[in-house]
Amino acid sequence: MINKLLVISFSFLLLACSNSKDASKKVLAQYNKQQLYYKDIMEIIPKGLSKNDSLKYIEKIKTDWLFQEIIIKKAKSNLPSSELNIQFLVEKYRADLLKYKYENYYIEKKLNKNISEQELSDYYSKNKHAFLAQENLVKIIFVKINKKAPRRYVLKQWLGSQNEKQQERLQEYCLKYAIECNDFDNQWIKLNKILKAIHLKSLSHSPKEHEIIENKDTAFYYYIYVESLVKKGEIAPLSYIKEDVAQSILYQKKAELIQSLEQNIKEEVKKIKTTYDKK
Repeated sequence: MINKLLVISFSFLLLACSNSKDASKKVLAQYNKQQLYYKDIMEIIPKGLSKNDSLKYIEKIKTDWLFQEIIIKKAKSNLPSSELNIQFLVEKYRADLLKYKYENYYIEKKLNKNISEQELSDYYSKNKHAFLAQENLVKIIFVKINKKAPRRYVLKQWLGSQNEKQQERLQEYCLKYAIECNDFDNQWIKLNKILKAIHLKSLSHSPKEHEIIENKDTAFYYYIYVESLVKKGEIAPLSYIKEDVAQSILYQKKAELIQSLEQNIKEEVKKIKTTYDKK
């Protein structure tokens, strides 16, 4: 192995590199007749490394190179000749890689990433059963008050009321006594997330619309009025999964572009075959 494997010492290499204009021609490592030159790795050494880090980086490259050369030698020595004929596989991999890169280039050039609200709505209407809620979703009114706050019993009445005057009284009460009063801009949120905010791990019952969920700790009372509810497994609201719908539309557009590209190429193939057959 000693006569087959040769690794040039770094101290010698650095000395030679610092005193010679031909540093790029210096051999870093050798295995059998294969040689790794400094010029082969110059471009991949990161700029700005310290001397010590550069040495470590080059040592890693040498080790990886020698490992690869030894594996190749063992493969050539031990594999049957039928297994060594890999040129076809190499060319196929190259062709597949070029095809993949061109498809990405084509998509990037042709894809219209702007999606209108109408597109979102239409796609959602046709495919809504593909967008199911993964957990319970709610629209709520959340109120947090100090334990010393008065008239808690009427607060609960006002929370579930559709009466305009009682809603005004709720607002007035919250302005005066609530630590927090939030309807989350009427957005859908995960029920479990809001339960954690009131120190509940879960409900002992199935959630219902228009119910009031409450809890307390040593300092506060918490109230959640469930205005609207979408249960786990039901169709999720468009406003909640808009980003998912948009991604699905983009995926479909990409698939259509690839299909169009392949169809155009098939037409070219047909023309070439027709021309050839006429000869």
